[in-house]
Amino acid sequence: MIRTATISREFDFSNGNYGIMANRVNDTLYYYAVKYDKSANKITCYYKSSTLFKVSPQGYISQWKKNDPTTKLTLNIIGNTEKKVKTMSFNVKAKAWTYWNFAGSEYCAVSLSEYDEESEKWSGNVYLIDHNGKMSRLKNYAVRGGNLSSNYMALRSIDSSGFTEVYSFDGKKTYTIFGKPIASTTVGGNTYELTSLGSKLYGTKAAATYTGTSGKKLYALVDVSTGKFVSKKYYNMVTYDGKIFRVRNSSGQYGYINASGKELGWFDDAAAFAANGKYAPVFKNGKVYLVDRSMNKVSKEAELSNVPLLTTLGDSLYTWFGLKGSYIMTYKQ
Repeated sequence: MIRTATISREFDFSNGNYGIMANRVNDTLYYYAVKYDKSANKITCYYKSSTLFKVSPQGYISQWKKNDPTTKLTLNIIGNTEKKVKTMSFNVKAKAWTYWNFAGSEYCAVSLSEYDEESEKWSGNVYLIDHNGKMSRLKNYAVRGGNLSSNYMALRSIDSSGFTEVYSFDGKKTYTIFGKPIASTTVGGNTYELTSLGSKLYGTKAAATYTGTSGKKLYALVDVSTGKFVSKKYYNMVTYDGKIFRVRNSSGQYGYINASGKELGWFDDAAAFAANGKYAPVFKNGKVYLVDRSMNKVSKEAELSNVPLLTTLGDSLYTWFGLKGSYIMTYKQ
């Protein structure tokens, strides 16, 4: 059975039962920290702000407040009942790069890199702050790009432009990246550097992003423990559980590979599977339908006059964006 309805809000429950909703009121975009009670089918809002924040799997909130645009940043860590757990201030120089995220189940990690005008050198520190406000520091390190995830952080020494090592919060282990095959790759005579390991490590595997000198990106499934490639290189890669990956090839087709890098099937368009979801919507030869993880067609087909933008919101909950608007589709076998 298929039902459709127009959607107008954005949802992010990638952390589990806690997540973020965004909604525009007049000319202001507001962000809401919400808790989803699946058994009661109820969503409760416990924090609202017009300034973007991040939510941990346990519902903790981290949010920067600018006291002074050039000299001071304050990080607020807020509990899942709107109780302020800790406020920490960092005095920063005029030229500084800051990244932050919740890391593992107990830390908020902050990477702070600063440039000293006199010595003309960068310095860097990574701070790990637990929910009680206790802080530890990794000297002369920085986080490459935004690679502070819920379960890993990709580090570089302050005098290195590329990844040097990856620390897994789940495994409490450090993996060396420097000098390994996955540190860079050459395709068509062009060199691509490893710039991201995605939103999460799945065991020791990750959906990695490689960026060329022109800014062009490639994607591949890699293993940080061996430093080797698991899959071919693709032009897009998305996963929500590390078991099946939606990819795009050089011909513009969308398809899926498994955690061993095996190609499973190709379509004109395809959405990613939800975490442990059974089905995903695909588009082929002018028709939209659902497939399971073995690429079997499990639903009736819907004919469309244009290629839709397909999205998976959750297991048995999907959207497509076509000429006539945006729609939610539910499916029950």
